[in-house]
Amino acid sequence: MLRPGPDRPVDADLTGPAPLMAFIGIRDLLPPPPRLLQTRARHDGVPIDLKIDDAMFDNWIR
Repeated sequence: MLRPGPDRPVDADLTGPAPLMAFIGIRDLLPPPPRLLQTRARHDGVPIDLKIDDAMFDNWIR
């Protein structure tokens, strides 16, 4: 059974959470969601630290 709510963190209600941190690499295959999350968090007044690294890529944690 599917629960109601966003499928992606970027679609979540950002009001009220603690400060956020997101990571993205310049070689990441999916760069728009972290950048969109940063934009939405700033718009909602939520502190966010977006880390962009030239050595990181998609699925870098294993």
